[in-house]
Amino acid sequence: MGRRRGTTVALGLVVAGSIAGCGGGGAPPPAAAPPPPPAAQPTVTPHATAPPFAETVDWANQLENIESATFSEPTRIDNSWYSLKPGTQFIYEGYSDQQGERVPHRFVQTVTDLTKPINGVRTVVVWDQDFKGGELVEAEIAFNAQSDAGDVWRLGEYPQVYEGGQIVETPTWIAGIAGARAGITIKKEPQLGGPSYSQGWSPTVPWTDRARVTQVGVTDCVPQGCYQNGIVTEEFNREEPGAFQLKYYAPGVGNTRVDFTGADATREQLELIKVVQLDPAGLAEARAAALELDKQGYERSRAVYALTEPIEQPPPGR
Repeated sequence: MGRRRGTTVALGLVVAGSIAGCGGGGAPPPAAAPPPPPAAQPTVTPHATAPPFAETVDWANQLENIESATFSEPTRIDNSWYSLKPGTQFIYEGYSDQQGERVPHRFVQTVTDLTKPINGVRTVVVWDQDFKGGELVEAEIAFNAQSDAGDVWRLGEYPQVYEGGQIVETPTWIAGIAGARAGITIKKEPQLGGPSYSQGWSPTVPWTDRARVTQVGVTDCVPQGCYQNGIVTEEFNREEPGAFQLKYYAPGVGNTRVDFTGADATREQLELIKVVQLDPAGLAEARAAALELDKQGYERSRAVYALTEPIEQPPPGR
């Protein structure tokens, strides 16, 4: 619109010049173009830290009520803090303690294009691989959905824990089975300080993780890049009192760093090394790996996972 308006003004000057020329006068010089408006500066959130954790938790009853949430497009997970677009792979590297030794730690999270109905909600299947000292120690498929409010819910996990290349346990929890309840991985609009929120609940695994926001306005630099306006969440559970896992999130990126505080036995520290968008061959490989875990889940977790509905694949050509 500005360019069209400028053309009209120039045309008016030409006509005026022609009239003035008839009277023998010279045409006036063209008007100077107005300076462009200044570029909008990104809003910087002031850094703030919540007081130390002092909440009394009713672990078994202070849970999230998924029945009060609505899920019109549950597999469209575009929460700014935890976007899960199919084909995206997040690669983290760092260190953690294993049997008293500090060892290299690598974690790879891959968003597949598979979905799975759980407790009446269609979820996105995420395939995780956890390596310590160069050895695969855990692989799992996790099930996530986004409510209409923008919160990302976790409705269960099927993990396989390995020792020496052999499966030693499969501590599975699925919302709606054996007393398990869905929880929130992260909210659309996290609030500094709390109260804490349940990230899921299972009395049999057990799974009792909770989280709260401890910092806002965070700047974090990792190998993938430097990010402003981030948040830090503090995750904890009933079984490890005094241990807290810190997760850094950058808007539009997701989880950028993992750290710890308190009596955390693993002392896990990870940084986001790379975000990859898989090509069709890579996505097909991830799909096959997740489907293999799903198949084994029906065989190895007969009391829980075998009661779930089948994973669904995308239509051919997608």
